[in-house]
Amino acid sequence: MVSEERGAKTPYIVIQPNLGTYWAGGKLYKPGFDKDKVLKFVKEAANAWNVDRSRIHALGFSQGTRDMVYRFICEDSDFFASYALIASIFGPLPCKPPKNPVFEIVGAYDVNYYLLGVIKKNRDLYLSSMGEYKEETLHYDPYWWSYGSGKYVHKRYTGNGYWYEYLVHSGVGGGLVLVTLGFDGGHCLPNGKKLTNYIHEVTCFKADFEVGAKVIDFFIAHPK
Repeated sequence: MVSEERGAKTPYIVIQPNLGTYWAGGKLYKPGFDKDKVLKFVKEAANAWNVDRSRIHALGFSQGTRDMVYRFICEDSDFFASYALIASIFGPLPCKPPKNPVFEIVGAYDVNYYLLGVIKKNRDLYLSSMGEYKEETLHYDPYWWSYGSGKYVHKRYTGNGYWYEYLVHSGVGGGLVLVTLGFDGGHCLPNGKKLTNYIHEVTCFKADFEVGAKVIDFFIAHPK
């Protein structure tokens, strides 16, 4: 995907830290320590490549939401313009939210959505900061919750300088155990590269939207 084709004035640079061998039994990710290392690297890259400081954003997937981007939101809102969270886990955000725009994408059949209520928790946290707010439905498919259909609902809430969006989709991944039991099939990356962590297929089988396009459009629309 070329960001200029979607309206960006200049290209984006993607810096992608990985969890490495966690799923294969390797060393465990250290949330505070590794977050600071990643932030330091991003700042050095921004200086080295003369990056527009108004267009630095953070995106997290799964554990990368709770242990990385949640921390960026709470501790580094002066550096980042906006945030995107995909397949968020647990919640709510462990701080009073700053006014940087946030876009959250989660599967309807993700246990973090239907059992742990991650979207409801984060939405309610932002609404409590907004006071009076405006609610907009940006997309609504009838029967969007139909298992594996790829349909989705996309809503936006704004007020008092805050901006919070969420998208809930019905796409599901594969897996040896979890999806067979119908437990956590929605914890997956819509239209992403096929990946696996041995017990769970990370890529959703179907989604009626391109997650990369949704995220990059959100980032382009929300410079600092």
